[in-house]
Amino acid sequence: MSRKYLIIGSLISFSVLFFILSFEKERIHETTVFKEKCSTQAPKKERPEPVRYPQDFFAWPIRGEIDLSGNFGEIRTNHFHSGLDIRTNKGQTGIPVYASGDGYIGRINVSPYGYGNALYIVHPNGYTTVYGHLDRFVHTIESYVTGIQYQRKEAFLELFPENSVLRIKKGDLIAYSGNTGGSAGPHLHFEIRDSKSSESIDPLLFGLKLKDISAPILEALNLYAFENTKHFETGTYRVAKIYTKNKSNETRNVKVTPGWYGLGAEWKDYLRPGSFRMGVPIARLYLEGELILEHNIKRMPFEDWRQVNCYMDHPVKELKDQRIIKLFRDNGNRLNIYPVSIQEGKFFIQAKRTYSIKVVIEDFPGYKDSAEFVLIGDDNADIGFPPEIVSIPEQPELFSRMFFPSQNNSFQIPVGNDSLRVDLPKGVLYDTINFRLGISKYLHKGHQTWEVMRSSIPVNDSFTITFKPKTPLQDPDKYIFIRLTDTKAERPEITFTKNNTLICKPKLLGNFYIVKDESGPEVKNISVGKNGFSLNVLDKPGGVNKIELALDGNWQLFQYDPKIDLVHGKWPVALKNGDHVLKILVTDRVGNKSEILKTFKL
Repeated sequence: MSRKYLIIGSLISFSVLFFILSFEKERIHETTVFKEKCSTQAPKKERPEPVRYPQDFFAWPIRGEIDLSGNFGEIRTNHFHSGLDIRTNKGQTGIPVYASGDGYIGRINVSPYGYGNALYIVHPNGYTTVYGHLDRFVHTIESYVTGIQYQRKEAFLELFPENSVLRIKKGDLIAYSGNTGGSAGPHLHFEIRDSKSSESIDPLLFGLKLKDISAPILEALNLYAFENTKHFETGTYRVAKIYTKNKSNETRNVKVTPGWYGLGAEWKDYLRPGSFRMGVPIARLYLEGELILEHNIKRMPFEDWRQVNCYMDHPVKELKDQRIIKLFRDNGNRLNIYPVSIQEGKFFIQAKRTYSIKVVIEDFPGYKDSAEFVLIGDDNADIGFPPEIVSIPEQPELFSRMFFPSQNNSFQIPVGNDSLRVDLPKGVLYDTINFRLGISKYLHKGHQTWEVMRSSIPVNDSFTITFKPKTPLQDPDKYIFIRLTDTKAERPEITFTKNNTLICKPKLLGNFYIVKDESGPEVKNISVGKNGFSLNVLDKPGGVNKIELALDGNWQLFQYDPKIDLVHGKWPVALKNGDHVLKILVTDRVGNKSEILKTFKL
């Protein structure tokens, strides 16, 4: 009997030990990903058959010589660029915009944000073209939209007309270019999407001709050393520049200590000398003559746009203003732009061995640039790696916990008598980090701030911050979370209240604080005339939420440009001489209102 229990006990002990070892192995796998993942040569993937796009169906939506201020897949702040930015006569508005192909207008968007005034044409070949930042639509479309705006008494709306309502032929005039929405200057944003999947596709793949006479320039290569625990604090590995363009005296034989490495590249491209900087769609990394990583940006789903922050080295860009595109893949990199990815582009350098490295970049027309060098494994090598590329001061008063991209992560800490909680769902992080949370040393205008990690650490989607005070707040609905940028600019976050708890869902880490907003928005510079009106509205700290105008008791249509706090519009009909009243009602994000009656006489 005792032998039987001994055997059972041994089996139980073995099972427990196996579970512990399995858990520890998984933990080690999370924190040193490449060691486990790259120790075995990954199988080569067969290249998928190239998609054949129609070459004669679409035309440019702007007539005359085409010039771009941005191309498809170009790096933008927190996203890839999803189309082409077409210059409009060196920054003019009101340039005619034409339908790129036959179809019908399936979506109309009128908004002060995003693409601003935008049209979406659905085509019979399975694609949709998008025309963004428009100043205004042609009369037929404008009348259709205006009628619904007055019917609903809504200035901003999204419409989905039936396919028989607004039929379009290729070359029809549909709108005029502008600067509405999130545009940083007058231009036309043009996209082609897969109608079924909504994936954005490079419009140049559809046979649109573009004058591009300049080859891309591979400016520099950087070597990443992966064996560095500081990565979990800063979001980046140690990195050293090993190649710089046009430095003839720079050695092409680089000695490094044995270990795991990867490359990052810096490049630029222009359509022609003096034009705007473009992104480079294709890069290839060769090790000993074998292609181990290629990225080729041709199409991209909406949910992957923010993955630009693991495509490039985001912390280095944020803190050093240095743009390095990674020629390797992080844990959380799910981009489908790598037709070749052997060992995630990471490679191991052995002692007393040499490795030839070659990097080739290629733009859309096929112009190329390249660089070659040799890495030599040497136990005594020192190529000048800095101890850490991003310096983070020690703050022992902050709490820390390891967060992983492949699981839900939660962290709650005391802040005085209150509590602060952060929740990052699975997939929000791009890599494993030592997440830090606590009271910051920085006071902003007398407000205590909380450090919720650092803005240099990118996230792929929204997360949750919850503040629960011990003492009930008076008027909790009047409180709002404010995020501070690196320049200490204030960015309000939409804030919810529930059971005396304040909640927000930001898309960026950094310093936060809460403030009570009890004052209404400011309305100033009201100007009225025979044909129309203009005024400025602004609100601090929370921001404007809703604007309502009424002329002589009737709802009034208007346009709003939050970039310059401007509200303006035209009267629906010519005003008769006499007294008139314009009622202005502006509401901020926490419900504070400002109402002004402007009486004027014509």
